[in-house]
Amino acid sequence: MTATQTLVHEIRQLLECELGESALALAELECKPLLSDQRVSASERLQLLRIYSDCLDKQKQHRTSLRVITEFISGPERSQLTSEELEDVARDIAQQRWQLGEHDLCLAQLRQIPRTHRSNRDVARMARCAALVRAPDARELHVEVLRRQPNASEALAFVVASSSAASAVGAMKEERARVAAASADGVSYHDAVSLASALGLMQALDYRGANEELARLGRRHPRNALVRAYQATCRYMLDDVRAARALYERARVLDPTLVDQMGAYAGLLASGSGADDMHAVYRLGNALLKTDQTRAEGWVAMARYFLLAGDTQEALAIAWRAQTLAPSLSDAYYTEGVIQMASGGTEDAVEVFAKAHQLGRSAHTFRALVDALVQCGRYKEAFVHAREMAEALPQHAGALATVGIVLSHSAESSDKARRLLEAAIALDCRCAEAVGALASLHVASGQTADALRVLETHLPDIQTDDMYTRYADVLTLAGELPKAAANYATALAANPSNERARAGVDRVDALLHPGGRGAEEPDELEEQEEPEELHEPDALEAPTDTGAMQTGASHLYELVAGGDAMARCLAQWEAADASDNANDRAYRSARWSPDGTLVATVSEDNAMRVYDADFAVQQYANGAIPDEARDCGTQPMLTVAHAETVLDYAWHPHASRHAGGAYVAESVRDHPIHLRSLDSAAPAASQVRASYRAADAADCLLIATALGFTPDAHGLFAGYAGHLAHFDVARPGLPTQLVRTSPARRSRDGMKGIVSCVARMDAPAAMQGPAQGLVACASLHSHVALYSRTDLDSCVASWAVPREYAGSGVTALRWARAGTVVWAASRRSPFVVAWDVRDLRGPWMVVRRPVSSSNQRLEIDVDATGRHLVAGHTDGSVSVYDSDSVDGESVAAFFAHADAVPALAMHPFYPLLATASGQRHFDNSFSADCSLKIWSLAANYLSCDDGSCAVT
Repeated sequence: MTATQTLVHEIRQLLECELGESALALAELECKPLLSDQRVSASERLQLLRIYSDCLDKQKQHRTSLRVITEFISGPERSQLTSEELEDVARDIAQQRWQLGEHDLCLAQLRQIPRTHRSNRDVARMARCAALVRAPDARELHVEVLRRQPNASEALAFVVASSSAASAVGAMKEERARVAAASADGVSYHDAVSLASALGLMQALDYRGANEELARLGRRHPRNALVRAYQATCRYMLDDVRAARALYERARVLDPTLVDQMGAYAGLLASGSGADDMHAVYRLGNALLKTDQTRAEGWVAMARYFLLAGDTQEALAIAWRAQTLAPSLSDAYYTEGVIQMASGGTEDAVEVFAKAHQLGRSAHTFRALVDALVQCGRYKEAFVHAREMAEALPQHAGALATVGIVLSHSAESSDKARRLLEAAIALDCRCAEAVGALASLHVASGQTADALRVLETHLPDIQTDDMYTRYADVLTLAGELPKAAANYATALAANPSNERARAGVDRVDALLHPGGRGAEEPDELEEQEEPEELHEPDALEAPTDTGAMQTGASHLYELVAGGDAMARCLAQWEAADASDNANDRAYRSARWSPDGTLVATVSEDNAMRVYDADFAVQQYANGAIPDEARDCGTQPMLTVAHAETVLDYAWHPHASRHAGGAYVAESVRDHPIHLRSLDSAAPAASQVRASYRAADAADCLLIATALGFTPDAHGLFAGYAGHLAHFDVARPGLPTQLVRTSPARRSRDGMKGIVSCVARMDAPAAMQGPAQGLVACASLHSHVALYSRTDLDSCVASWAVPREYAGSGVTALRWARAGTVVWAASRRSPFVVAWDVRDLRGPWMVVRRPVSSSNQRLEIDVDATGRHLVAGHTDGSVSVYDSDSVDGESVAAFFAHADAVPALAMHPFYPLLATASGQRHFDNSFSADCSLKIWSLAANYLSCDDGSCAVT
């Protein structure tokens, strides 16, 4: 290997390790002088130029990189380079022009490459630049892209958009004849005309013809996502929901960045009734917004999600934003109409649906407009639109059902309505609207048996919660109450938020047990007026589920500002003198064991110490809080020394002091992950029980920087530099899955940098709500990401901490508020930021902590209720923040130590706080405070009878 190759290899290694500044400094020191050295060959100088340019690109210095490349190519070296090398330099210059937004110059640079030497990427970039600058040959370039890559959705869409769909439909035969006789370059235009004709048929509401045309086009191009999306929309308009959903999912797999037709896909997903459908709408909206926030389809999907979540005001605001971004998008107005109907604004819904129908006439806009008019009692207008729909959509079961529903509101037209509904069912036995309307018509005429017959016949084909609810309603009228109760239960199992089914259950229960509950309620109220006597437990028992944890912590705080009166120290340990250097005694982290009896700490001397805090927990459980803290000396229960720095550790979720099975997973620098047993009775037996290692592509050991167990203790997640891994705890060795947190080194997607922390998944707040299936992790590049626990390839969401709140990387992450909120704390930042994972458009809450210029990690934690955030500071104080507060200021604070508090941890189910102090000092005259303390934050020793709070 030559000296040049060695230098290039060293710089590339620095770039791969995310050390861009060091790589740039080395390149400027070594590479830059060699670029003008004539003793070095031109090819070697070109290698140095490229690695130097990569370093500048890594630091976003594209203008400097462009200047360096142009200066090099303008010199005598140009004559020494081959034609292939000159073409590569032209591509490098075009890349810099593209990054700088100089699309016209980028296009001009790529035109210098001979046509026969242009790669697919060159032609695609030329087409995009030509479209952006509106060059005359933009369409020809996109046709060239289609000739090379027939599945290029963006190019196909551009060619179609540049043609008139109506004229294409009218001259389809002539165009096909001309194209058939043309050369291979005409094949792409033939496909464009086919797509244009299909779009014209969709506008004419001929969905069957459009579907056939798109099916033929799809057979020629089976991997074209745009064709699949249009075909899915046709199937959706024909009420074939299952086939439409499969086609939409196929289109998303073929092209995850596809945005066209995704508004209709969001409506299809929102029509489902389960929680999985709501989450699917959220994932779709989040993915669309990550692709392009300037397109309205992503906001339409998010509006659908908030409607399903019950927040109609937020849904309306987002729908209006979608209309602002795309004033001519029918889906944006259609979504607003759906929201208005859900919130009771039927008159407003009529206006909005009329606007959506005007912008883009479809089967859904017809149906929505008719339904809104019927709700307003405007039956004549509804009948006019319904008849127009039936004429535009012949042999469409939904159109016939819509006309029949309108006619069913008139007693004179009930027979005609019945015939239309029966005809609709004959066309499509799965038409839920026709089946439900026909059953309601039979009930209105007193024919309950006929209504039951209709529902029982078609219920196996339409197994939705609404159909089960209708069937149960009719059963209730027929007096079959036990069978009705069973069907209401089936409806609630399919959709727990079905209020109609819930009311039906109460009605059936009242009919089955008349007066049963009314006789018991007065006695229950009288019993509640007398407070029950509280009995303290004989022994401490850890709650076994999240509900028990929340119950145990429900009496937690009446947190009030009052200085030290809100906390009382129960026990304290002084750090042991491990060496002559006092800085080695400083604590770095502290964590409670899952059963709440042990506290594990890590200090600057690379030792893990385990302290027995069971007596303090028992004192609190028995209500025997001492007046003075118990001095426990300096000796911990167990000490485990390490030769290198302990990067992170995590308690095994089933670790228990009483059961003798205390295990902890630890990550030490230059070592694999170890699962270590902790036995206080036999310290020598505290040995490694299993090892877990991950390697990169070069089979080099990856060093874990963050660890987290799953609540069931079956899985262990580990974060590395640019990687995330999942291990099967029962199978030591290599991970079951290892993924990159960012697709490529230069990619802006995903989470960049070293994974610095993984939010605890066995915490009470992490075992509820959306957090149950997610892994939250953060990096030292101030990025936060959510991954699916079952598939790390599925990154649910990733975002960067806003610059005004970001410090030098996120170092602490915690779930809160029933698994809906995640808190993040950064080094050198006076803010702790929270996001609601259901709405990631911006921070949900920001709290302020004392400003710190220290690079030390300052941990945060959340109490068992998920409501209060606790944070330590460099001045020795501890602050408590209430997430229900609106000002972001602490609701209570107290001084815990005479030095920094980098480590703290809330008890798993009691209002007890463990704090540990210490930091490095370079002034020998300073007396460092390195200690571990257990605090009680409970309010059972605070008396507030006279409005003040004091220790009793």
